[in-house]
Amino acid sequence: MLRKIKKITNNKVILVTTKGCEGCAIARKLIKEAIDDHSKTISFEQQTLAEFGRRRLTEMKIKDFPAILFYKDDVLVHKHIGTAPLAFFLRWFDVYFD
Repeated sequence: MLRKIKKITNNKVILVTTKGCEGCAIARKLIKEAIDDHSKTISFEQQTLAEFGRRRLTEMKIKDFPAILFYKDDVLVHKHIGTAPLAFFLRWFDVYFD
């Protein structure tokens, strides 16, 4: 039986969402599409407001949704609030990730 080999990456995008957020659904779709289109290996994680934690939101000064966080080697390298066109995500992947 063949096992799917999971690529190990230090590049991660976390999408923080809230209930009933239409922009969050749009951002999720665009981020997944950008990851599929891009040559770099990037992991994607979605967390709800409850999972991410209100205290952490306050510490990061996040006051609106969707919040899109770019991590490289577990260090926050870029934070974006709201959604953006596909081309923006592709460019951010070039700039912030290996």
